[in-house]
Amino acid sequence: MEAAAQRAALGTARGVYTGAQPEAGAISQTGVTCAQLPDSVEVVNSGGRVEFGKLCLTRDEVGAGRDTAQGREVKELRVIQGLLEIRVAGEWRSPAGVAVSTVPNFFVSLTLAEQLRGPGRAR
Repeated sequence: MEAAAQRAALGTARGVYTGAQPEAGAISQTGVTCAQLPDSVEVVNSGGRVEFGKLCLTRDEVGAGRDTAQGREVKELRVIQGLLEIRVAGEWRSPAGVAVSTVPNFFVSLTLAEQLRGPGRAR
């Protein structure tokens, strides 16, 4: 197959993405998260620290640098204007202004942080 036909078959001709591309991204994202999350959970559950760029997670804390919050106090996580925000005690904070674009494996870190929000250990 020639190059133009290959690009068209992939849905990327002239930089235009078809519905298949976001689906492929979601599949890839899910695969990476499923592959990498168990190791991160194991480290955290054994009392270790997992770092995703500036963002760090332990069994008890989520944050960046000195700007951390107790995991059990984090009520919600969200991304606003490209920054990770956490809600603690009714107040939204952006730990050290962590931009999502600078967090390696962001979806792994977000999934792990979500699991750490409740009492007990990550699962």
